[in-house]
Amino acid sequence: HKRHVRIHPSSRTDRGVHAMEQYFHFDTELNIAPKQWQYAMNSALPDDIYVKEVSIVDDDFHCRYDCVGKRYRYMVYQGAHRDVFMSGLKTYNDYDLDLDKMNQAAQQFIGTHDFTGFCSQKTEVESKERTLYQSEIIKTKNGFDYVVTGSGFLYN
Repeated sequence: HKRHVRIHPSSRTDRGVHAMEQYFHFDTELNIAPKQWQYAMNSALPDDIYVKEVSIVDDDFHCRYDCVGKRYRYMVYQGAHRDVFMSGLKTYNDYDLDLDKMNQAAQQFIGTHDFTGFCSQKTEVESKERTLYQSEIIKTKNGFDYVVTGSGFLYN
């Protein structure tokens, strides 16, 4: 007895973005243990998607509207040449960049700001004001990451 089940994601995932800890919820009357749900979903999903955990939540919980923030990590690989195994995961850059100055600039985004200039004209939200809690450059073994955490982000 197959039934249509509506999946409610916490947010969209833009093309080319790899989601880690992307949450979703669905409502069901079936009494199945969380571990069994996890097994069933992972059995049906493609190899590049994996459900790490399933939890029972309150009936009034909504994954999208109860979300308190999002984090993006932009990874940059720096080296003598491109790494073909990082293609699609990290941006390649061979410029000599001043990460301290980049981090100082990144700090300017922390706080509540109007991000109208950073979104598409197609964005149909009332307020383009968002709060960023984290905006920093982090040095890595082979480059750096830009990590930005905020209350939400606008469509671009």
